Amino acid sequence: MPSLELVVELEGHADRVWQISWHPKRLALVSCSGDKTARVWSPLDAAHAPASWQCVDVLEGAHDRTIRSVAYSPSGRTIATASFDASTAIWEPTGKDGAFECTATLDGHENEVKSVAWSCNGTLLSTCSRDKSVWIWEVDQQDGDDFECVSVLQEHSQDVKMVAWHPHEELLISASYDDTIRVWREDDDDWYCASVLAGHQSTVWSVDFDKEGRYIVSGSDDNTIKLWKRQTSTRENECSQDASWRCVETVYGQHDRCVYYVSWSKVHHRIATAAGDNHVRVFEVTLYCTKENAHGVTDVNVAVWCPLEEYGHLLATGGDDGVIRVWQLKE
Repeated sequence: MPSLELVVELEGHADRVWQISWHPKRLALVSCSGDKTARVWSPLDAAHAPASWQCVDVLEGAHDRTIRSVAYSPSGRTIATASFDASTAIWEPTGKDGAFECTATLDGHENEVKSVAWSCNGTLLSTCSRDKSVWIWEVDQQDGDDFECVSVLQEHSQDVKMVAWHPHEELLISASYDDTIRVWREDDDDWYCASVLAGHQSTVWSVDFDKEGRYIVSGSDDNTIKLWKRQTSTRENECSQDASWRCVETVYGQHDRCVYYVSWSKVHHRIATAAGDNHVRVFEVTLYCTKENAHGVTDVNVAVWCPLEEYGHLLATGGDDGVIRVWQLKE
């Protein structure tokens, strides 16, 4: 039977772990916490990877409240952190022992920033907030520390929980307390809502794309996971810009509390979920394997697959216990 086996346990945060982001090019990850810090972790040496890890840097001092979201840029050089203090911080390496420093702070949201995400080529950054808005920032390619807000999207009627970019296109999705997912795209420098995905009966906490970007997976406070398929043209096997998205599968009864996080592996295509019932589950649409009480009796807030081909079987989770655990999927 397939199973999730513990590889390493990473301790250091003094409060719950909210989110984890894997480095896109090498074996490392960054986590963020209610302790107002983000921590960068990597193996001690390649020979002992992935079993032996250490914290190589602590990102602190830029936020005075919980850091709710963290994301590596596609190049792996830059880290963005989003905080309940209504700001987003940009971190760049100093060149000394892998340390990072805050080089820019993005302000404008009126309330807590809940999520931050980079576009596929790293030229755009998106943030969302309790203030019901989604912001899109453009990165100055001549000066990576210069960010300009190019659009403020305000069609959600409630707190926006998460944003995620398409893996190959400049297409953005957002998940909200208003029970919907919205699809956003640009037309002649103007961003607009191209589609609204309605079907969940409560808050949508998390969304992710499959490797090709033809499907979206969503997790909700209604305890379900939904799969949404991008509809193709009847004449050509291509998706139109304003293609609709149709719910093609709803997974009931696998979690009995809120599904906080969904992650679709870009290596082996399985979906991992983290939930308030303390369990982590892996799906191939149908249930594939389960790790019960993955963080003891505490909620599991995040479960993210490693994007590297060589280490695609690794899954990082974080919970209210303040611990990051890295698991290996055993076939």
